[in-house]
Amino acid sequence: SPTLPFLLRCSCCTRAAPEREQKAFFSLFFFSFFACPVFVSCAIERSLLACGAVLHVRSAVVISTTSALVTEGDSFTFDVRLDEDPAEGPVTVSISTSSLTLTASLFQLEFTSANFLDPQFVTIEAADDLVDNADVVARVEFGVTSADTTYDGEVVAPVEVLITDNDVAGVSVTGSTPASVSEDGAVIEFIVVVLTSQPLGDVTVTLSTDLTEVTVSPTTLTFTADTWSDEQTVRLEGVNDDVDDGNQDSQITFVVESLDDTIYHNMEVPPFDVTTTDDDTVGVTVDAPAGIDVTEGGTTASFTVVLDSEPLNDVTVTITVGGGEVTVDPSTLTFTSDNWDTSQSVVVTAVDDTDVDGDQFDLIFFAVDSLDPLYDNLGATIAPLGALARDNDAVPTTCPAATGGNPCPATTSNTVKIIATVGLALETFCISGWEAGDGDGD
Repeated sequence: SPTLPFLLRCSCCTRAAPEREQKAFFSLFFFSFFACPVFVSCAIERSLLACGAVLHVRSAVVISTTSALVTEGDSFTFDVRLDEDPAEGPVTVSISTSSLTLTASLFQLEFTSANFLDPQFVTIEAADDLVDNADVVARVEFGVTSADTTYDGEVVAPVEVLITDNDVAGVSVTGSTPASVSEDGAVIEFIVVVLTSQPLGDVTVTLSTDLTEVTVSPTTLTFTADTWSDEQTVRLEGVNDDVDDGNQDSQITFVVESLDDTIYHNMEVPPFDVTTTDDDTVGVTVDAPAGIDVTEGGTTASFTVVLDSEPLNDVTVTITVGGGEVTVDPSTLTFTSDNWDTSQSVVVTAVDDTDVDGDQFDLIFFAVDSLDPLYDNLGATIAPLGALARDNDAVPTTCPAATGGNPCPATTSNTVKIIATVGLALETFCISGWEAGDGDGD
C-alpha cells in the first residue's frame, strides 16, 4: 500500500501545521489507508502542493461564484466572506483581473472578527469596445494577507469569466427597396452605406452596376477606424437609352476590401435591387400636311416618316397607293439604329392622264417589317393618308361648226360628227363629252 510512504513523505506537513490541519491530515490518512489513492494532499482547507499532487479543497475565503458569463458593456456581481473568525487579526482580500477588459468596483476587502460572516459585494464590468472580435476568457483573481496564519497566503480559486462580444462586422446598405429611377432623370434615388463595427484598418467598398441601366456616384467609399460609423450617401440615376425595352431590373453589387481587417476583407454584401423605368415606346410617326393636295402635271406634296424609338434591327417601311391616282417617291424607307430618329421625306405626285375624269381621292398605306419583334408588322397601327389629285383636263361643251367633210378636232375625246341639213344648207357639227354608244364614225 502507498499509504505508509505517503505518511512518511508528508509527516513534515504535520509538524508546523495548525491543529485543525493535523486533524484533517489524519482523517485523510485513515481514508487513504483503505482506499489506497495514488495522489493525495497534505492540506484539506487550502490547495497546497505536497506529495507530488495538488488537491483543491474548501477555502476559508468563500467566493459566491466560480465562473461568470458577461457581455461587453454589461456587469455581474459576486460576494466574498470568510467562514472562520480571523482571531489573530484582520484579513485583507485583494482583487485583480487578468485582462484590462474587466474592471472591479472594489480592489480590496477587509474582514475582521466583527464582519467576517457578512458578504461584501464586488461588481465586475466588462468594457464595451466597437470591434468585432472573438469572445475572451479572463479571470478575477484574489490575494489574501493577514496576521492570522490561518488566512495569510490563502490560495483562492479565481472566478473564470467568459466575455462575449456584442459587435458584428458588416456593411449596412439602406434605401427604398427596390430603388426606382427613371431613364429621363426625373426620378433619382439615394442609398446610405455605413459599417456596423469599428474596423482594425481602412475598409474600401466598391460599387458596381449595369451601366446600361443605372449609374452610381461615387463608386468607391472608404471607411477608417475613425469614420466607420459615418453614413455615406450614394446617388442612383437611370441611364437614358432610346430602346423600348420596358422597365429593367438590375442590381448594385459591392466589393469589400481591407488590408488590415481580415473580417472585413472580402466580406459578402447582399446586392441592392434597382428598377429603371423606361421612357421609350416603339412607333412610326408620319408627319403630313392637313390634306395632301396635288394636281396633274402641276403641284406636288410631301410628308415625312420617322421612328419613335431605336430599333434592335433594321426597320423597313413600305409605302403603297390604293387607287393609282398618285405616286410616292421613294416607296421604301429603311431605318437603322443609327438613323432611326432622322426623318425621311416622301414626295406625292398626281398621275397626269388625259382623261377628263375630274378630281380624284386616293389613299396611301404603310407596311412595316423588321426582325425587331416590337416593330415587325407595326404598319397596321399607322393610319393611311388621304390624297386629292386634281384633274387638269378640260371638258368642251361643243365643237366648232364645219361644212362638208371637215373633220372634228383630233384632240377632243368622245366626239361625234353629225352632218345634217339645216334649212337649205348642209351643216356638220362636232359634239364632244358625250357618252354615246358605238357608231359608224360618220
